[in-house]
Amino acid sequence: MNQLPEVPKEIARQASDVAEDTLTNSKEYVHRNPVLVVAGALAFGAAIGCLLMMARQQPTTRQRYVDEPLDSAHKAIIAALVPVAQRLQEGYDSARDGAGKVMDRAHRFNPGRTIDSLSGQIGRGGSSLKFG
Repeated sequence: MNQLPEVPKEIARQASDVAEDTLTNSKEYVHRNPVLVVAGALAFGAAIGCLLMMARQQPTTRQRYVDEPLDSAHKAIIAALVPVAQRLQEGYDSARDGAGKVMDRAHRFNPGRTIDSLSGQIGRGGSSLKFG
C-alpha cells in the first residue's frame, strides 16, 4: 500500500507555532478593535447575502409579461367556469333521472289493457245514449 511520507517533526512543530501565533494575534486584534471586527463581519455577511440574492433566477421578460398573465387568466376562467360546469352536471343528472323514469313507464305500458279500458269506456258511453 502507498503510505504518505512521514512529515518531519520540525516542520509540524513550525506549522503548529505559526497557527498558535496567528490565533494569538487574531484574539488581540479583536480585543483592541471590536467595533471594526463586528462591522467587517456584518459587511462580509451582507456581501454574501447580496451574492446569494443575485444568484436567484429573476423571471424573464416572457415569464413576466406572457406566462404569468396567461396563468392568471387561465385561473380566472377556470374559477368562472366551475359553477357553470356544476350546473350542467346537475342538469345532466336531472335529465338522466327523467329519462330513466320515462323508460320505466314505457316498460310498464300495456297497450292491450289501455285499448280494453278505452273500448270499455266508449261502450259504457254508448249504452247510455238513446236514439230515437
